[in-house]
Formats: sequence, structure tokens, C-alpha cells
Amino acid sequence: MISHANRDKKTSVLLQLAICMFLLNSLCKYFFPTEVTKLLPVMALGCAVLDNKRKIKFSIKNVDVLFFGFSIIWFIGCIYSPYFQKGFGFVLSFLLSLIFGMLVCVRKFDIRKTVSFIGFFCTVFSMLVICEPLVPDVISKIVSYLPYTYDQVYEMNYWSARLGMYSGIFPDRAPAAFFSSLLIGCGLYFLYNSRSDITTKLQKITGFVFIAVGCLSLLMTAKRGHLVASALASLATFIVYKRSKHKSVIKILIGTAILGIAGAYIFINIDASRVVLERFTDNDNFFTNRLDIYDHIYMSIRQKPLFGTGTASANEILGVGGHNIYLTVFMENGIFGFIIFVLCVLCSVFYSLKVIYRQSQAHCYDYLPGLLFALFVQLFFVVYGFSGNPLYDNYIFYIYIFSLAIVKNSDIMYKKTSLNMVAKE
Repeated sequence: MISHANRDKKTSVLLQLAICMFLLNSLCKYFFPTEVTKLLPVMALGCAVLDNKRKIKFSIKNVDVLFFGFSIIWFIGCIYSPYFQKGFGFVLSFLLSLIFGMLVCVRKFDIRKTVSFIGFFCTVFSMLVICEPLVPDVISKIVSYLPYTYDQVYEMNYWSARLGMYSGIFPDRAPAAFFSSLLIGCGLYFLYNSRSDITTKLQKITGFVFIAVGCLSLLMTAKRGHLVASALASLATFIVYKRSKHKSVIKILIGTAILGIAGAYIFINIDASRVVLERFTDNDNFFTNRLDIYDHIYMSIRQKPLFGTGTASANEILGVGGHNIYLTVFMENGIFGFIIFVLCVLCSVFYSLKVIYRQSQAHCYDYLPGLLFALFVQLFFVVYGFSGNPLYDNYIFYIYIFSLAIVKNSDIMYKKTSLNMVAKE
């Protein structure tokens, strides 16, 4: 058995600062001026380069090659797209985040502090969603200081006052629902810590609080796609966690069934889920207004199946987002872009599972909570992609790319420590 309990715990302050700046661009995108949101990832990349000191080190895995391949197709799609500038902006953000991930994954960073940083902001956002029906005047006062248009504020008031769907201080329910979902992932990170000291017990309490707040806030946003993605990602990480602990398949299936039934019972019987239940059961079903969108997408695919309509053209062609990132990529970048994009997201998940399996076989669990948090984000991205546009939502995509950096960092640090221990022997 390999123990990594005594591995070096020192982390670079500059690297941790770079990670915080990178994540802050995602967490506070709606509250910062556009100039700041464009500058933050560049500053984060600069700090990551400085942290490498004299020699810049990269780690390029097979999954990175796939992502770079997709970025090339994405850029080529900009050339024949009628919306070159908009598409190029997405490609540039895509490349910056990929390079940042490859830089930070070769250096040791504190995953617990990073998840705590994410959890703090997500808790604030989620609590504001929960408090919106209780103190609407306070929330309105906070919103009045934010850079929202009159139409955005009107829409926020319409969703909350007329329909009972809340977004907190966000102009749309989607980011509020995503950060609620992410808070659930942060809670799972703390629950999956397998040590038994007093600090870990306090962290587990924190994990339960995060999950409770995240679930309640998510229900109050009434976003069905986020709810389904969060539920499936949570169940999947639970199964992987139990399997990594070498539990029997039968016990895992029984535990999953119990959790699923208990979760469904609570979901059906609490008042907070009333609105989202109505959205699942009434005429406003999951595909309302989306079948028309998908029909338009299919027509565009049939007209240009090989190269597509061009990067970032969906909103202008359809009038709205594609509400399915896989079909959107197929429409915009053709069959080649679609295949490579699907390979990217699937290989990311398989790579994460491979790293978890390899370390669990050696009975090394020090990196497991971080790996499961990363897997939660990746599975959320995959599932939510069937009903949303996470590739074009930078606040989701940056977190997704950072989850890949967590997996690569855990893999690299594990191998490095294992080699050092073998050398000492």
C-alpha cells in the first residue's frame, strides 16, 4: 500500500492566487465589467507563468491533444462564420483556459482551499436565492447596484413574483442554478474525505450544509436541466467512491437504490420542489419550444453537414441558444467538429475514472475527494449539455477546464510521490 500522507504540503502563494483569479472570472462574471472579465484570465495565466520561474513546464495529455484539435476546428469555423469576432472571442477564451490548465497541473496546489474558495462564493449566491422570497426588498436593493439593464431586472421580477422561480442576484436563473449545483459538488468533496481526525469531521459537517443549501437553492431556481445533471452526477460519483473503496457491486447498487428512493421521496414531498415538479408534469414539458429549435438545427445540419454554419452562428440563426450543445456543435462545425467534441468530453471522463482506479488499486485515497469533485463537474457538463449550452457559458466552461487540471495534477503528483518513495526504498 502506498501512503501519501507525508507528502510535501507547501504550495505556491502565486499559483494559488492565479487559480483564484481564474475561478473569480467564472464566479463573478455577471458582476464585473467586461474589461475585468477579459483581463482576469490573462492575469491568471501570467501569474501561472511567473510561478514556473525559470523553466516553463507543461503537461500535455491525450485529452489535451483532442481539445486542441477541437480548438483548431472551432477557429476554422470562425473564418467562414458571419460572426467571426464573436466566435474568435470564444476560441481565444477556450485556448487561454486550456493553456492555464496545462500550466497549473504540473505544480502542487491546495485543492481543499480551492474548493473552499468556490464553496464560499456558491454559498453566498445560493443563500441569496433562498432569501429572495423572504426579503425581496433587500435582494432588489442589492440588484440595483449591479450593472443590469431594465429588461434584465424586469425579467428577474417576473420569474420570481409571477412564477415562483428565483435567481437571487443573477439576471437569469441558469447561473444561479449552476452555482447551486456546484455547491453540491463542493459538499460532496468534503463528505468523501476518508480521514477520521476532528478537522475532517468538521469538514463533513460543512459538506452536509453545502449540499442542503445547494439542493434547496437549486429547487427554488426550478431549472430542470441543472437538477437532472446534478442528481445523475451525484449518484455517479457516489458509485465511483464506493467502488474505489472496493465495496461489492451488490452493496453499491443497494446503497444507490436507497439514496435514489430517499432523494425522490424528499423531492416530491417538500414545498420547495412544487414549482419544478409542475414544470416536469404540466404542459410546459422538458421539450416545450425546444422541438422547434431542434427542427431548425436538423435543417441546418442537412444543408451543411460537413463544415457547418460557422462558429457562434447558432444564436443568430435560431434566435436563441441551441439548448443542446452537441447538436449546436454539429450545426456550427459539422460532423468533424461534432465527433472531436464528443471525444473530448468522453475521454475526459474516462481519464478521470482511470486515475481514480489506478490510485484506488494502490489504496491511495489522499487525492480521491478532489478527483471525485472533478468527476462531478465533468459529468454535470456532459449531462447538462443535452439541454443547455455549457460550452458557450464561460462561467461553466472555466470550471470544467479547471476540473481537468485537478485530475491531471492529482495524477502527476501521485506518480511523482510514488517514484520518490520507490527511490528511497
